[in-house]
Amino acid sequence: MVVGNFLIAASYQRGVAILWQASQSEGGRPAADAGPRLRIRLFGHLAVDDSHGRSFLPRTRKSRAVLAALAIASPKPVLRVNLASLLWSRREKEQARASLRQSVHELQDVLGPAWDRLLVADRHNLSLRGEGLEVDALALAQPQQVTAELLDSFENVLLEDLSGLDPAFDRWLEEERARFARIGRALGDSVLSKCADAQEAFDVAERLLGLDRGHEGAWRAVIRGHAERGDMASALAAYEQCRATLAEASSARPSAETEELAE
Repeated sequence: MVVGNFLIAASYQRGVAILWQASQSEGGRPAADAGPRLRIRLFGHLAVDDSHGRSFLPRTRKSRAVLAALAIASPKPVLRVNLASLLWSRREKEQARASLRQSVHELQDVLGPAWDRLLVADRHNLSLRGEGLEVDALALAQPQQVTAELLDSFENVLLEDLSGLDPAFDRWLEEERARFARIGRALGDSVLSKCADAQEAFDVAERLLGLDRGHEGAWRAVIRGHAERGDMASALAAYEQCRATLAEASSARPSAETEELAE
């Protein structure tokens, strides 16, 4: 499906490395000597502001969705026809393209002289790129330092306020949320594997379970953490929660490794 695959830069199959390269070059973390920034926050409700706290959030929800899609793809260009199909899938092609043009004009107006240079538009493509752009999702994809606290950011729902705009956009949004959930879990696995002791692993595991209740490795770390403190009642309760969660999610039973902790 064209709509589902149009964000080449955001393709999970091409991996986190592309997002990291994008975040380094265009839309990720600011440099140490960063000047004015336009910050686009995609986790939670969409927010767009500058270094002085001034908002540049578009008025209409579909213009916000266009901006969000371009931010996730940044710095790669996105075909206009794909954006039109994503947000106006139930309209005729010409009507959809006209609606997209209106959204582009709104974005140019709201960004104004300070930031409209970041919105690069030509006949066939749109992109969001340039010095001063900072996108939280790109920076979170592979941060400079992976810490347990970083996992808290993934608990927020990606573009929480933009559901229900169009069936095609909803499908794309579901795919993107699932992709970032996988990235968050991968980062959590990395942190958990490097924990020095059971208590540290316990703290990381609780954060990881906030992202994925069915993460059996995190459940084992929680069970071990309770057992290390001599709290066997809580350890057994955590095992029962793990068993119930796995059964509800996939009708699976805990692995032999997890079962051994409960014996």
